[in-house]
Amino acid sequence: MNENDVNITEQQNAESTQEGEKTFTQDEVNRIVEKRLNRERSRLNGLLKEDDPREAALADRERAVAIKELQADAREALAAKGIPAEALELLNYTDKESCDKSIEAIKKLMDAVTRKTAETFLKGGPPLKLGPSTLDEPADEIKRAFGLH
Repeated sequence: MNENDVNITEQQNAESTQEGEKTFTQDEVNRIVEKRLNRERSRLNGLLKEDDPREAALADRERAVAIKELQADAREALAAKGIPAEALELLNYTDKESCDKSIEAIKKLMDAVTRKTAETFLKGGPPLKLGPSTLDEPADEIKRAFGLH
């Protein structure tokens, strides 16, 4: 037993002799004190965070650094997926997971647009209508193009 435990035990013995008073074990005392300390710490931390402009400035700087890190990671992820860096402006930098979801959404959108464009291009359209040709021979067309006819 350490000195603190001995003192508490002696104190408990003295208190137990008095009628009507409750005695506490060391564990109970520790829990009571810990609960009160945590409550006071929470209250003080809340007061400091609300009133201290340095805390707000620090939080802003931490958020800015986190965004810079997310942007660097996102730039690499976009390049790996073949997405232009201009898409960085479209991403959600709330957290890593949100940023990754934004990248995936942009990739899906780009794939859909590319697929649709390819389908439209490959499908083709009606043949181009050229004006009626009054020339009978290709040589006449060449002469006309050079203004010789």
